[in-house]
Amino acid sequence: MEAANLLTRHNEVCPLDVTIKIIDGKWKSIILCRLMTGPLRYSELLRSLSGCNRRTLSLQLTDLINDHVYIKLLMRHVYQLKQLII
Repeated sequence: MEAANLLTRHNEVCPLDVTIKIIDGKWKSIILCRLMTGPLRYSELLRSLSGCNRRTLSLQLTDLINDHVYIKLLMRHVYQLKQLII
């Protein structure tokens, strides 16, 4: 699901709808909060989310990657939020 490609009523993109679609999911908002403190390895992120299993975390991270919310540094499997450019 690429939330940025959503069209809403009258063929206009609503920023609030896009934002809600991006963070929709049980763990996404918590993942984003964890990553706000700094980069985390996959295993560190998994340990910090008690009750979240590997598959769920992987799916939620994949959704966030597809929505361009954060980057994945492939060398060390470290997840870090992108800087917002205004």
